[in-house]
Amino acid sequence: LFHVPLLLELIKECDHSSESNYFWYRYTLNISTDITQTGPFLWWLIVSLASSWIIVYLCTIKGIKSTGKCCLLESLFWFFFPFSSRNDCEKDSVIIATVNSLTSIYASITTFSILGFKATINYRDCLDR
Repeated sequence: LFHVPLLLELIKECDHSSESNYFWYRYTLNISTDITQTGPFLWWLIVSLASSWIIVYLCTIKGIKSTGKCCLLESLFWFFFPFSSRNDCEKDSVIIATVNSLTSIYASITTFSILGFKATINYRDCLDR
């Protein structure tokens, strides 16, 4: 009464998939092996989706109430203190583009190295089973 074919399918799946694919489909999404099986609700995905929508909602509500006051103060500031004659737009745009690119590269290296490490560990655990 053991489910040996199911165990063999998991081992074949581990052999034929990469570490990142196994981590994404089996650990993060917990996708079932058959299209007719829906699988269980994943509480961590539901909580993260709900929390992200709550944050978006709260930011939108707070933003709508405070936008008018902020725009009024900013528009008055630019009438009394015109700094446009002292701005170097070309230098500012190059600095912003460079800092933005370097930040993106740094964040992607950090994020994907951590995710790759976690995927490799989970893949080794799968092969050990």
